[in-house]
Amino acid sequence: MAGPPTPGDALALLALLEWRLPALRGFAVSTSIRGRDAAASGGPHRLPFVAVTASARPGDRETCLAAGMDNYLARPGGLADLEAGLIRWLPERSPAPVDRAWLWHRPRPTSRLQSRGRAAQAWFNRSRQMSGYRLQAQDEYNHPASAEANFNESVYLNAFDEAGGYGGWMRLGNRVNEGRAELSVCLYLPDGQVACQFLRPAITTNERFAAGGLRYAVTTPLSAVQMNFEGEVMVLADPAWLREPRLAFQRAVRQPCAVEFRHLGVSPVHGGEPLDAAQPTMYGRNFSLGHFNQHSRATGHIRVGEQELTINGFGWRDHSWGPRYWTNIYFYRLFIANLGPDRGFMLLKITDRQGHTRRCGVLQYAGDYEEIIDLDVLTEWTAEKDPKHVKLGVRTARRAVRIEGEILSLLPLRNRREEAGQALQSRIAEGFTRWTWGDRQGLGMTEYIEVLEHGVPVGYPL
Repeated sequence: MAGPPTPGDALALLALLEWRLPALRGFAVSTSIRGRDAAASGGPHRLPFVAVTASARPGDRETCLAAGMDNYLARPGGLADLEAGLIRWLPERSPAPVDRAWLWHRPRPTSRLQSRGRAAQAWFNRSRQMSGYRLQAQDEYNHPASAEANFNESVYLNAFDEAGGYGGWMRLGNRVNEGRAELSVCLYLPDGQVACQFLRPAITTNERFAAGGLRYAVTTPLSAVQMNFEGEVMVLADPAWLREPRLAFQRAVRQPCAVEFRHLGVSPVHGGEPLDAAQPTMYGRNFSLGHFNQHSRATGHIRVGEQELTINGFGWRDHSWGPRYWTNIYFYRLFIANLGPDRGFMLLKITDRQGHTRRCGVLQYAGDYEEIIDLDVLTEWTAEKDPKHVKLGVRTARRAVRIEGEILSLLPLRNRREEAGQALQSRIAEGFTRWTWGDRQGLGMTEYIEVLEHGVPVGYPL
């Protein structure tokens, strides 16, 4: 297989090699063929190798890569695992992947081949339901940075433990053209205190998400991811201290912190990158070009000082890439929650500077995502013009529901920048929220972002 193909050759696109065969192991095959590749002149025709084994051991992945393998898959695995493990290495001349707004993967093992076939067909059919966007397994990984100075690629995970009444969120945004990342860690502790950290660590590449003690890894594309933080946090007895950041930094107690959030999808993946210039993006093209999100089962832990909390609940994640300034959002209201493995929502009402409002998002119901067709938002406010309680009316093609949220703790954050000599400022209100949908309750987030004009949020009191 080394060297350019001849007209009579059957050209292979990729090889799956069993790592531990009784006679000829995949290790020996890979080492032998890679040796021939190195001596041949047909570099562009190098055949990708993917190792497969049912007896994964520590260090196997590193050994496989050192032997010339391109990827490593452990069995048993689902259809999404196999697709993700293959699509990343297939050359461009292979059939193009299906354009889709979401990919369907339910991590439910089955022993019947017929059932797997039906699941694969349902997955394919479902991926065609929302046109105008493209999403591929490789979009789970970092994208090449575009030329804009404000190019940003970010990942966000939240995780909540319903029984304990605590949780939090972490975000890492790479701004490689500015030479820095944006790191945010916000943890809502059971005693009402908040532990948080905000940093701008230096970065030189957008090839990975790892900066300032915060790391993000993909376990299974479009299904399972993990985020870890190790570093110092500020523990605030009163989150309102953040209205005056300098005072908050002075009053806060510093504590060592370690966080691990592990996510396994319980829903489709929703979103993608628009296929043409006329297709609207979720937040607008001046905030992110590509974006996808997913509801997940969340496990892990939070350790702040001597306090250790176990996460065994649910969460939500997103991944965005493209040019971004926070002040490009005129105002929006974002609502996110899980109310069990089969119920949840992501709802957005966003208004631009011309007064045009879009309502978008999904209800998660019985494992499916239902696109919304209408959204009403009624907000009760505090004296500081922060959201306190929200009532939502949501309609999809299948149902109309009412949802209520009580904001348990709110971080009043700000973002500032200067443009053409003018100071621009946005309020970012991050509300840890208890949600009620019928007979279900769950934890999640309320996020209000809006420009401040003369110190007043432009979306208030709507």
